[in-house]
Amino acid sequence: MPISERMKNFLGYGLSTFGVLVTVFSVGWAVGASLTSCNKEFLDKRVKALEAEKQERDNHVNALTAELAKYQTRAAGAPEGTPGVEGGRENGREIKLTVLSGDTGQVGDRLIISVVGIRAAYDPISYVVTANFGAPGKETLSAPAPGLRIGEKVTYNGYEIRLLAANLATAKFGVRETGPGK
Repeated sequence: MPISERMKNFLGYGLSTFGVLVTVFSVGWAVGASLTSCNKEFLDKRVKALEAEKQERDNHVNALTAELAKYQTRAAGAPEGTPGVEGGRENGREIKLTVLSGDTGQVGDRLIISVVGIRAAYDPISYVVTANFGAPGKETLSAPAPGLRIGEKVTYNGYEIRLLAANLATAKFGVRETGPGK
């Protein structure tokens, strides 16, 4: 059975059209894959650049925070350098002890003061110091919640401990003996 001219033309055009469509889709897929690869590389580079920028900003913030803590220590009248017992005893009875936030100070061998943290309070504006008090062989006492404000005191193991000054970096305590340790 012979194929008519119409059928030959139809098959020729149909196959040609199909070939063109396959070619267009193949080229489109190749271009799309190439663009996707380029976009992924670009985005990876951008993410690395942003992470480096964030790290640089974090380092700058840490440096500024340390500088601010030094300034606040000087502004509050706390001594620079190593915190600890300062000036011996006043009037033969009171000892001043400056302790860094997150650190521990000791008065003799009967009292240990640990400053857990210092935060700013806004009603009224002041600093609130969270501290623990201890002594060898004695149970630890935590400062009453929410913490000590300047001028407040705690009695522990024969000592009256008063918060004299505070900033975000240090807390200064006045310690007086009130009698023998309990």
